Amino acid sequence: MTRDAVCRAPHLVLITLLVFVGAEAFGNALPAYSPALRTLADVIRCILLVPVDFALYRLLLLAEPPGGYRFDFASIRVRRFLVWSLAFELLTAPALFLDTEADFGDAGLVVAGAGVAYVAALIYVVLRLALLLPALAAGRDNLSWRDAWADSRGRLWRLIKIVLGALLPVLAIAVLAKIAVGYIGLESDVADMSDWRLWGRSIFYGALAVVMQLPLLAAGAMSFNWIGDRVKQTA
Repeated sequence: MTRDAVCRAPHLVLITLLVFVGAEAFGNALPAYSPALRTLADVIRCILLVPVDFALYRLLLLAEPPGGYRFDFASIRVRRFLVWSLAFELLTAPALFLDTEADFGDAGLVVAGAGVAYVAALIYVVLRLALLLPALAAGRDNLSWRDAWADSRGRLWRLIKIVLGALLPVLAIAVLAKIAVGYIGLESDVADMSDWRLWGRSIFYGALAVVMQLPLLAAGAMSFNWIGDRVKQTA
């Protein structure tokens, strides 16, 4: 499925790369780490990628040839796709405000436990609602979150296997690439980098994000095809 997206919609893949590179460059340009500004950048990135993700889902699910990059917000499905995309994005925002280098003293174990619980709950909720976005893109106008929740009940491990099956190959490549770029100085503090190294870092992490994004879209499409039931019903 990932190869279909690259071969049949290279312009959308290129737009995805440019958006991720721009978001990474913005983060590198900040004078100091700012969770609020980073969240704002993530929200803008999410909005800019909505037309791409929507079109790629329709390509993967319906074999619909993708058109150009456009915001079709006259469509209720696109508007709901945007709302749910932002909801998923904002669920991860609290992690940006956690200072991992802070000394919490005796409360350190409690804070660490709360962080682990938050990540576990986040993964659980996102997986249970994973069918929402592909279902909206496929044409379900009257979709409710309860439909996705019902379809994923008792199928959590199958969803995990679908996601891992899509991501593990690219994760291996990503780890090797990250190790390799460490040798050319792209892993040092951004304050110590020259401009060309900063742009190199932005392009590398932008490309890495695309390599992760496309298999995630493919995993969402496969989940919809394999375990979707109520999400495929129409009114």
